[in-house]
Parts: sequence; structure tokens; C-alpha cells
Amino acid sequence: MDTPRLPTPLQALAAIADHIRARGLVAESERISELTSELEGIVSLETKLHRLVERWEIEAARSDALVRESSGAVRDSAKSRAAGVRLCIEDLRRTIAGGLQRRP
Repeated sequence: MDTPRLPTPLQALAAIADHIRARGLVAESERISELTSELEGIVSLETKLHRLVERWEIEAARSDALVRESSGAVRDSAKSRAAGVRLCIEDLRRTIAGGLQRRP
């Protein structure tokens, strides 16, 4: 048996806006449209941040490979870079998660 899919927040807002518009409440409908635009912006930003995390993970993996293949100063530099990139990834993940928790 298939589980019914819940609407996304954007779909829910669009349905609410349609319902309000059908009742002739123009000002309320416009406010819902504004909220929908804001939510679309948030979703777009989160998507971009997740892509950035993915790119940084690739960069960290490249640095790890360089650490395994190198020695001396090159190895030390690659190790330092990998550690720095991982810290950035952790910070960005916390930022994304914090933003999700603050949503109403």
C-alpha cells in the first residue's frame, strides 16, 4: 500500500493562497504570495548550501588523496587544508541545521 505524500510547504502555501483567493480576500492572498516567495528563496539558499557542502567534501577527499600520495611539506599542507575544509563543512552543516530549526 502506498503511503500518501504530504505536500511540500510551497504546495501547502499555494493551496492556501488559492483557497483565500477564491473567498475574495485579496490582501490576505497577497501576503500568502509574499510568504511563498520568501520560502522559495529559503529553499533555494538551502539547496545552494548543500551543493557547497558537496563540493567541499570532494575537495577534502582530494586533499586526503594528496596526503596519502605525498610527503614532507606538500603532505603537511594537504593535511592542513583537509582539516580546514572539514571544519568549514561542519560549520556550514550546523548553520543549515540551525536555520531549519528556527523555521515556524
